[in-house]
Amino acid sequence: MAQDNDPLYEAISAGRRYNGMEHWLPLFYDSMDTLFDYIPQVAITMDHHARRAHTERLTQIQDFYEARQTLKASQTQKKSKDVSLSGTVYNPLPYDALYVKEEEWLEFERTAEGLSPFKPADVEEGAFDAGGRKGRDFADIR
Repeated sequence: MAQDNDPLYEAISAGRRYNGMEHWLPLFYDSMDTLFDYIPQVAITMDHHARRAHTERLTQIQDFYEARQTLKASQTQKKSKDVSLSGTVYNPLPYDALYVKEEEWLEFERTAEGLSPFKPADVEEGAFDAGGRKGRDFADIR
């Protein structure tokens, strides 16, 4: 990891707090725990948007990572006059070092109870209607 002109590296080396230092946590611990490691018997629920929200969030995280890599490369070359590539160099860890791995997420999904606002066409065994109904739409008074 490059150390030249990296305020995050300098702050951590000096024992000072710095915004973003949590992104380097995997460098200081053998493994990263999730909330589920502390409450292993908890029931997990996911709504019908969970898969899409998860995918979109990972895409956004990957985009931020790639943007930081682009900035890092542009600062290293120092040939670019593009103002959008100016800023403090930040040496990010790969995003998969910081977040739940895909296999782990799929296991959470597999064991989670699904919540849906839609009545299933064929009621699966174990499924039930909790009696939820659409609330009032306040669009007319906004």
